[in-house]
Amino acid sequence: MKLREYQIQIAQMTCSKLKQLKLVYLALETRTGKTMIALESCRLYGANKILFVTKKKVIGSILKDYKYYKDCFDCVVINYE
Repeated sequence: MKLREYQIQIAQMTCSKLKQLKLVYLALETRTGKTMIALESCRLYGANKILFVTKKKVIGSILKDYKYYKDCFDCVVINYE
């Protein structure tokens, strides 16, 4: 999957904040590709394992997007509901 230019830029900024603060919260508009931005940020950061906390109804979508990154790191997806 090819990311859009704005997604790549946000992922790079997010990775920078991850290195600095060890925590990032993405608050973007709907349909901007937050999942892919988050996953790309983790790849750029060099993460080995990540925890994705989300709503129940989007777990399937996250796992679908994660298939592009399954060789880069392990991912656990849980819900907070």
